[in-house]
Amino acid sequence: VGLGRAVYDARGSWRSRFVLLALYGAGGMTSAACGALLGSAASVAACVAAFHLVFAAGTLVAVNRHLAVAQHLRGIKVIRSATRFTDA
Repeated sequence: VGLGRAVYDARGSWRSRFVLLALYGAGGMTSAACGALLGSAASVAACVAAFHLVFAAGTLVAVNRHLAVAQHLRGIKVIRSATRFTDA
């Protein structure tokens, strides 16, 4: 999640960063509530741990997709690199 936040922050994708944090917070609370409904502290821990594992994997996939799209757009000269100031 930290990696996703850093990438979205560095790229200026503020909406994506906000959505990531909102889903992380809401999902964490929802998974804790589901675990509490099952009745024990161990079930709360298991539900929250499962959520964190799934969310981390999803974040890695989403960040990878975001970077791949940006790389593709840079390759077809829609986005110029920040280090090159030449016109395409």
